[in-house]
Amino acid sequence: MRAAVVLAIVLSLVGCIPPVTPMERLQQSAHDVANALRFGRTDIAADYVASSARDEFLTRHMLWNDKTRVVDMELLGIFVRTQDEAEAILSVSWLHEDGAMLHTTQISQRWRHEGGSYHMVNELYRSGDKALFDMLPKKEEPKTPSKAATGDAANKG
Repeated sequence: MRAAVVLAIVLSLVGCIPPVTPMERLQQSAHDVANALRFGRTDIAADYVASSARDEFLTRHMLWNDKTRVVDMELLGIFVRTQDEAEAILSVSWLHEDGAMLHTTQISQRWRHEGGSYHMVNELYRSGDKALFDMLPKKEEPKTPSKAATGDAANKG
């Protein structure tokens, strides 16, 4: 008889738990990413990144793991920008691998709601020491022949 009463109580409590909202999922995901990055677990953080942005994210954070030491990472806030987009602001306190001077950089993470959950789609420099973003290799611009070079080729022929 006691087992039946306990079972009834447990089942009634389970029915009272409200469903997790998309905003709560976003908050949990942003906290998980911040904690993973704080301890150098880029592999775990990458699970929250949209597939279209994952390669760039991994490149950036692997370079940061090699060239810096993250001292602290704090999630400063989460802001809903549209129905399907949000922004998380992180503050990163870090040292160069061979330095003793503490640097601070704020990062804006852009999140998009897709398929029932939020995924990070971009990270941008926001403020503070830009050196954390400047250490990334620059994307090469597609090379197009200049007008002078095209004209020179025409004159030679």
